[in-house]
Amino acid sequence: TFTAWCNSHLRKVGTSIENIDEDFQNGLKLMLLLEVISNEQLAKPDRGRMRFHKIANVNKALDFIMNKGVKLMVGAEEIVDGNLKMTLGMIWTIILRFAIQDISVEGKML
Repeated sequence: TFTAWCNSHLRKVGTSIENIDEDFQNGLKLMLLLEVISNEQLAKPDRGRMRFHKIANVNKALDFIMNKGVKLMVGAEEIVDGNLKMTLGMIWTIILRFAIQDISVEGKML
């Protein structure tokens, strides 16, 4: 499942998620996941609890993904609102870009 895939990476930094549609809503664990799988540092997250802080954090994560050349059809508001379909679509896109593409590249190098 997508949750298991996310947790396999998040455990490396001592955290996990339980509900994929809820646990990425504030953007903090989404940003952390992207840092773990990319080995890159994202912009510093906003620590506030208001909606605009959450949207800002998710936008930082989405901008990072798009800067990697990945087309996304999801907006920060949809993630913050807990839209499961859009959140799963975003995670699938992340898996394709950061897991499956890396496997393909490694396969060609052998």
